[in-house]
Amino acid sequence: MSKCVNVLISAYNGKKYIKEQIDSILAQQDMETRIFVRDDGSSDGTPEYVRSLYPEDKVQLIQGNNLKHGGSFYELTRLAEEGDYWAFSDQDDIWLPGKLKKAVDWMESQETDQPLLYHSAYECRNEDLS
Repeated sequence: MSKCVNVLISAYNGKKYIKEQIDSILAQQDMETRIFVRDDGSSDGTPEYVRSLYPEDKVQLIQGNNLKHGGSFYELTRLAEEGDYWAFSDQDDIWLPGKLKKAVDWMESQETDQPLLYHSAYECRNEDLS
């Protein structure tokens, strides 16, 4: 049985990038994902765009007032409280297909009862992905 990973995305005027990020999350290998996007008061049509691309069973969209980056993620963790793991994502990332599996495998290999944090930054790219 695969583990469920809640992927939390805080979006603010991210219409230009967010589709590629959500698609890369949906393409994760051997992982069940639940994607929560919290729009932090965008003025570029981000919420409408996300809603037009993905059904609610794939991406749960939450709209709210601008809480800034930290406040928005805090609100997302409150709303997505059930799951095996939580992953935090910026709206303009693109994840490689094995990112979540690698993270979960590493965490499950640790012999501890303490909470764990996994961080990864494999490649840094500019706006045109070069």
